[in-house]
Amino acid sequence: MSFPTIGIIGASPLVRLMAAPAIALGVKLKVLAASMNESASGVIPDVRIGDYRDLATVREFAEGCDLITFDFSELPIALIRTLLASGVAAGVRIQPSADAVANALERSHLLKDDGTRGRQIAVLVARSPHGQAAVWSLTELVEKDGIRLETITPAPNLTSQIVANAQRIALEMAGAINLVGVMAVEMFLNEDQLLVNKLALGPHKSGLWTIDGSTTSQFEQHLRAILDLPLGTTDPLAAMAVTVKMFGTDKTDIYRPYLHVFARDPGVKVHQYGQEVRLGSELGHVTIIGSYASDLRQRAAHAADYISGVIDE
Repeated sequence: MSFPTIGIIGASPLVRLMAAPAIALGVKLKVLAASMNESASGVIPDVRIGDYRDLATVREFAEGCDLITFDFSELPIALIRTLLASGVAAGVRIQPSADAVANALERSHLLKDDGTRGRQIAVLVARSPHGQAAVWSLTELVEKDGIRLETITPAPNLTSQIVANAQRIALEMAGAINLVGVMAVEMFLNEDQLLVNKLALGPHKSGLWTIDGSTTSQFEQHLRAILDLPLGTTDPLAAMAVTVKMFGTDKTDIYRPYLHVFARDPGVKVHQYGQEVRLGSELGHVTIIGSYASDLRQRAAHAADYISGVIDE
């Protein structure tokens, strides 16, 4: 039996980060991108350029693929609904399934915003077609000016009961919607009360830390799940993992500061997204794993800011 080919509609940085685990697993990726300027187009060899709103283009793209999945981070939900309906009608194998996506959307729609706010946390969960499930440590999401800049894993200063409850909720929701693949369950924590805020299908920005901080990253796990391979362990590789996003400034040379950061702090892991360097563009992220959150946060923030050009010392 030959190794499978997975077709991915969309080519965001989250798809780009699936390339390395796909190579390790022997999985071939084929991407339908709007242009060669999209992030994943730079690292996945088999890129088809086309309009993924055109159903004939999607059907042609699906030929030769063993399975089709979507870049949920970029495609509009209405478009995903249309593509799913078209794919099912044409007999294309799709994961997550149309039913799972519909269930997730329905449950997300039913989630009521009652104005409750607290710490923002996310729980990543993965599930295979046979019902095997895995969950990662809770992640705290840190925002500034409405932009998520940082994640801290495990979310600090939580009781074991809150952790267990959050993971249980995520696992129950994955089973309830018949999830196949990875999903992030975003929640607000107000004192000891957990309020589910959002279900996000597919690899998620809250799980970027798993590349360097977990035995199995969310990207590898997503591939395992949609192919119905046994899931990997989610054991952490260190006590703490901190990830900070990098955004473009008016400084376009990010290579020299990149070298400086590596020399200054060999523990920093930098992931570039191959995006155009311009003001506000999403350049990549840095992750540091270790023992103490305060130390990791300072080091990760410094590395991200130096590479981006926010600081020069």
